[in-house]
Amino acid sequence: MNTFPVNEIKEVNEMLHKLLGFDFLEINFEGTKKLVQGEGFIGKLNKKGDSISHYKIEETLEMLQKTSNKNYLELYRFLNFYYPRLIAFHVIKDSDDKYSEYSSNNELLIALTSIIDRISDSEGYINSNNLAGEENSYIKKFVNFLKINLSEKDLEVIAKNSKIYKKGKLKEIENLKKFAQYVYKIRSMIVHRAELGGIYPYQVDFQIEENKVDNKITLMITPDKFRRLLWKAILTHLGFKIIF
Repeated sequence: MNTFPVNEIKEVNEMLHKLLGFDFLEINFEGTKKLVQGEGFIGKLNKKGDSISHYKIEETLEMLQKTSNKNYLELYRFLNFYYPRLIAFHVIKDSDDKYSEYSSNNELLIALTSIIDRISDSEGYINSNNLAGEENSYIKKFVNFLKINLSEKDLEVIAKNSKIYKKGKLKEIENLKKFAQYVYKIRSMIVHRAELGGIYPYQVDFQIEENKVDNKITLMITPDKFRRLLWKAILTHLGFKIIF
């Protein structure tokens, strides 16, 4: 049971909806105010699984009041960590910089992988699911984190819709481990090598043949769907099943 003052819990709940729900966040940048909608992730599928309804703010408030102090404080930390990066995302996205599509999404890629790194370091995700033979501890923990906190259906979405360009050709990513390697390779290139590119390959791709755009479209994981799955895993870890 959460023992923090009700007013504080309400503030965190409001931030939850402004950042990850459908409420609006006010951004004040260089004297200009702008309202932007949250990520739009908070919701639930109906029993038939063919429509989505939004969680009311009263419903999530009740969940926060019932959660442990530990999980509440972690959620508070993660939302406050994400908040300035979501502002940066919108500012960069609306700029006229030619790299805005890459750079804006990279802000949130780095934020979410950092949150998962923190959880994985403290919760021992590296020691389960028989992943001891894999070479990189962060990749091991990332894979484990997704396997433990996402459904088989969600993992299947990642497996079927993750594709990258390699040597000029569109290639499927073979498995979850390869997916994690790709994500962390991009993050390393951004953070350690000052690369300007980023998570771009997770887009809708038009097949190009002989310099003409074919009518075939390959659906890939878009950056916002990618973020939704990572937030779903993070919130599931904290005991909040509020993302469809």
